[in-house]
Amino acid sequence: MVYEVWRKDVLERGIPLSQPFRLESLLTDEVEISRWGSEGLPPDELSVQNGILTTRASRFPMCIDPQQQALNWIKKKEERNNLKISSFNDPDFLKQLEMAIKYGFPFLFQDVDEYIDPVIDNVLEKNVKGAEGRQVIVLGDKEVDYDPNFKLYLNTKLANPKYSPAVFGKAMVINYTVTLKGLEDQLLSVIVGFERKELEEQRERLIQETSENKRLLKDLEDSLLRELATSTGNMLDNVELVHTLEETKSKASEVFEKLKMAENTSVDIDRLRDGYRPAAKRGAILFFVLAEMALVNSMYQYSLASFLEVFDYSLRKSLPDSILPKRLKNIMNTLTLNVYNYGCT
Repeated sequence: MVYEVWRKDVLERGIPLSQPFRLESLLTDEVEISRWGSEGLPPDELSVQNGILTTRASRFPMCIDPQQQALNWIKKKEERNNLKISSFNDPDFLKQLEMAIKYGFPFLFQDVDEYIDPVIDNVLEKNVKGAEGRQVIVLGDKEVDYDPNFKLYLNTKLANPKYSPAVFGKAMVINYTVTLKGLEDQLLSVIVGFERKELEEQRERLIQETSENKRLLKDLEDSLLRELATSTGNMLDNVELVHTLEETKSKASEVFEKLKMAENTSVDIDRLRDGYRPAAKRGAILFFVLAEMALVNSMYQYSLASFLEVFDYSLRKSLPDSILPKRLKNIMNTLTLNVYNYGCT
């Protein structure tokens, strides 16, 4: 809707808009996306948008996560913050939740089904009382000191849970179910990382350098604006301000040049990566064929993690070839055979 309706309307009204327009660039940056990727969040567009909702939303996230990608990412992301993990079946989950709220630890409810215990309603709704000095929240039949650093995550394996409208009002329900395009992008990163490791490493370095240069440019702009705001008298007589202007202009030109070079390099890298997309597309289609087999008989249940092992095995076992189309054909043939053996024999 944003890309098809809102963006088109903005352009028709002649309002300036960055091209190419990406919603993610307004709410996060490449460095954060790269860090999420290293923590286990898939790099495709949908997963990144889900990551933004999970970390930026005003309500606590409720993740619909049949492939358990969000669960693994949250565990890795929050483990350094002393993440507490429990479920509603745990007899002392209330005590663990109370400690997490009091000391500002992140808390994860895993394996949530369609019933969410109403005892945590106040926590989900963030019904915090009290002044800034001491904030409290009612949990069960007692008041608990509330630390603003507290985070709550809920995660379900159910692919299509039927939650009441009240749940959607209290929590930010986020669908992490993998899509065909999303899985294709994930598998593309796996293939390029295997076939052209130096290319994927160059891409990561480029993301890091671009982000640092953008941050430097922003720091220069902030410094210049601060100098202009605090300047008194005739600006031309302010030697320090003139020097800052010259230095900012020189550095800004240098940074702009680096950003331009990075943009050209990024286009080249993306073009090289897209050469491996046919194999990634075949892999994504095969996974969804496996997933649909559950409709034939419930015994056919395959996780994404196990499929990725088959995919990685196929990359290693397929015949190498210096000519890319032939190499891709070898990968696709080996992968198709291995997936058939894995799912049907």
